[in-house]
Amino acid sequence: LAALYADLRQKAQLGIMRSHRSLGNNDSTIVAATQIIKGSTLDPAITREALYTRAKAHEAQNELQSAYADYKTLSANCMDEYGAEAQYRVAEYLFHQGRQTDAEQQIFAFIEKNTPHQYWLAKAFVLLSDIYIAQGKYFDAKQYLMSLQENYNNPADDIATEIKARLDEIATREAKTVKK
Repeated sequence: LAALYADLRQKAQLGIMRSHRSLGNNDSTIVAATQIIKGSTLDPAITREALYTRAKAHEAQNELQSAYADYKTLSANCMDEYGAEAQYRVAEYLFHQGRQTDAEQQIFAFIEKNTPHQYWLAKAFVLLSDIYIAQGKYFDAKQYLMSLQENYNNPADDIATEIKARLDEIATREAKTVKK
């Protein structure tokens, strides 16, 4: 009976969290997700969903340190989509904080983990090119982008557009360098 009660309670909390998320009530989403995370969760997948949901709500409120902390926790396992996106988001936060070397290391660690979620891996390669562009390493950035362009083919997402934008940016920067 106690197990049934715990299961029903967890399902109710999950429903409340999802409802707040879909209504865009970020404060309530954070509270509901935190209750799930702190509770005695029977299913680790539910805890991961709650961490992800809370990170997104923090992000929507521009509470980036809190979002980063949840993404960092999720990034330990990139075999599910939450963890794969979290790996990318951690690197993205590091990059935006000016910690390019740390962001690059995060991306290489992500690559080594062989995630099945190719979209987030592709986003990480695009971010790696951003790091190299910021460092003036246009050749390296271009090589990663061209390799990604050849090996990643999903016209349904934004990767091809992002690759083209970066290659165009590199061409513009290189043209300016040559004219000097």
